[in-house]
Amino acid sequence: MNTIGTAIKDVLSDRKKLWLVVVLGVVLVIIAAALAVRLVAQSKQNQLLAANDQSILESRGSDPEIDRVPLPEAKSAYDTHQAVFVDVRSAESYAAGHIPGAINIPLAQILDTYHQIDASRWIILYCT
Repeated sequence: MNTIGTAIKDVLSDRKKLWLVVVLGVVLVIIAAALAVRLVAQSKQNQLLAANDQSILESRGSDPEIDRVPLPEAKSAYDTHQAVFVDVRSAESYAAGHIPGAINIPLAQILDTYHQIDASRWIILYCT
């Protein structure tokens, strides 16, 4: 009888272990799926923000009165601290990556907040 009792306990113990493994597996699959959904949603959001930034730029057009700064000149101004760099993309795009030291004023808000920029310095706006 003792051997049968031990065998039954072993079988029940094995079933509990199996059940635990199955439950943990299901939990891990749910977590992985939730993370995948979040990453896809974040990617879509970043694409929409980039499209919105581009749409704003296209709607403003290019002004012949505003000088374009060639990249080597902008790089020199950055290296010598001669300019203030203003990232005109959305706050989310700015948070995803920007020029070190640049300030963020989204293009849609530039007319309302340009006074925050030191007008005595060379101001370089950028969006990419």
